[in-house]
Amino acid sequence: MDSAYALFSSRGTRAVGVDTVIDHAGVAKKTLYTHFASKDELILAFLDRRAEVWTRGWLQAEVRTRASTPAGRLLAVFDVFGEWFARPDFEGCSFVNVMLEVTERDSPVRRAGVHVMAFGHERGVPEILRRAGLGEEMSRAG
Repeated sequence: MDSAYALFSSRGTRAVGVDTVIDHAGVAKKTLYTHFASKDELILAFLDRRAEVWTRGWLQAEVRTRASTPAGRLLAVFDVFGEWFARPDFEGCSFVNVMLEVTERDSPVRRAGVHVMAFGHERGVPEILRRAGLGEEMSRAG
């Protein structure tokens, strides 16, 4: 999974083939397919890990370290994103990238990307809005 995570994060899910993941990981094809029945299952596992590592492990943690009040955390989201966008190793949002790469509307991979984007990276940003007293205003504005 570490190899798939690194490759999919940096190159995208469609640009990286299963054979590339296998070569990078140094495992047999059978080993990969024992854990993941298809490339789509591997991508879904990648998205789950991305939500854990990036959204909860980095984004939400970084926002919490920068501010203690709900309003301060809301502003910190923009600061963190601004710094992330300016990094030389900026690779884009994996969830958005998946939605752009996978155009089949019924694809479970595309649906997973849409779900995360629609629900604000596992409730992180919507929760910050709610605590800042903006949740109701935001739902009326949409």
